[in-house]
Amino acid sequence: MMKSGGRRTARVVALSLFCAIFVQSAFALPARVVAFVPEQGDWQAAGSEMRSGYMLAQQRLEETSRSKVIIETQDCSLDSTILREMVLDLADSDCIGIIGGFPSSSAAIIAEAATLAGIPYLIDCAAADTLTRLSREYVFRLCPPLSSNNDGIVAWASEVAGRGRTAAIVCDTSTFQHSLEDLRSDLSERWDGKIEVLPFRKMNREFGDCLDRLEQLNPAIVWLFGSTAENGMILRQARERDWNPYAFIVGAPEMVNRRLISYTEGAADYTVGPVVWSPDLPGFGVADFVNHYRTRTGEYPGVRAAYSYVGLLVLADALQRAGIENRDSLRESLGRTAVSSIIGDVRFETFGGYSQQNRPVTYAAQVVGDSWKIVYPLEYATADDVYPVPRWRERAATSVVPSSRQRKLLALGIASLLTAALLASKGFSRRKRVEEREEE
Repeated sequence: MMKSGGRRTARVVALSLFCAIFVQSAFALPARVVAFVPEQGDWQAAGSEMRSGYMLAQQRLEETSRSKVIIETQDCSLDSTILREMVLDLADSDCIGIIGGFPSSSAAIIAEAATLAGIPYLIDCAAADTLTRLSREYVFRLCPPLSSNNDGIVAWASEVAGRGRTAAIVCDTSTFQHSLEDLRSDLSERWDGKIEVLPFRKMNREFGDCLDRLEQLNPAIVWLFGSTAENGMILRQARERDWNPYAFIVGAPEMVNRRLISYTEGAADYTVGPVVWSPDLPGFGVADFVNHYRTRTGEYPGVRAAYSYVGLLVLADALQRAGIENRDSLRESLGRTAVSSIIGDVRFETFGGYSQQNRPVTYAAQVVGDSWKIVYPLEYATADDVYPVPRWRERAATSVVPSSRQRKLLALGIASLLTAALLASKGFSRRKRVEEREEE
């Protein structure tokens, strides 16, 4: 039989263990999450958008949740060796999880190092297929893989454009080579017509030769792979010569943005693009997120802001369900994720060679009026598609815009007419005054 002193000792030990667990789960210090965002170079704007998404998510957690998360941002647009060492150094820190990493080349380095360090890593925006095809137990991905981005838009194009037609792809191959290869692979399975690729140099400003070639080919559909400015210039210059295919399609989700609409001054009307998320989606609490984001930043959120926002909320949810905050419990909890969000339902699954990969729906959107509207799949559509699109001169929302030379000549003509009218008016006033004087 246990003596009373032994029983008291056992009770003290049990109570101490209970208190330790209770304090750790209910009153633990905020969990530290490191977010890697690009802060320099070509992807700096993407990093700013991701950071805004994280900050808005942290604000929401502070207002509505018992889960306490402190997010610390670090620059991932660094030399690969430096970035790898930065992640490995987190192994001996209080960092419980990693999020972010963009573009995919940076995310790949973080994924490898996070696996070696044993730190759960949630990729929210980087889309390269290989990131979740290596069966790394600590790596999860929220956004769809690159090869899934085209599902909605290729299905729409194949369905509406018919069979045996020509498709042209106008592409900055120095920047979008991987996207081009992925699209050609998808089209090879669903498009039985001819496919022509017209490459151009990055930072191009004049697309006359390209448009000459397009007019010769007369394709039903033209895919555009360039920056917002480059895509916009192609649309504007096509309008100047009053030429358009049955549809222009911008080739990547990040190209589906409101800047294209404002930059082209109507030339983007009826342009179609692939969408993995849109501020115009119905349901999912999207409208509330958009309003809060616009209040905070003064801008509409893009896809990276939405996925970064959801990513931090998913991590916080997994931490809350894990109870005891350590990396292995967080990893296991992430694997059991089943939540609804502004990007749809989130679950990390194994399918098609991917592991721990979320499966969001991808859409086709079209510029209708002054915004992008979902037109495919039909069950998510917020507007009917317009195909074939009307010619420029037939459109109510836009008109054939004169070239820069024509605009200068027009301006000079208007100025001459105004000057002549002003002189005539002055002459008339002068003559009238003379007549009045003579009458006196």
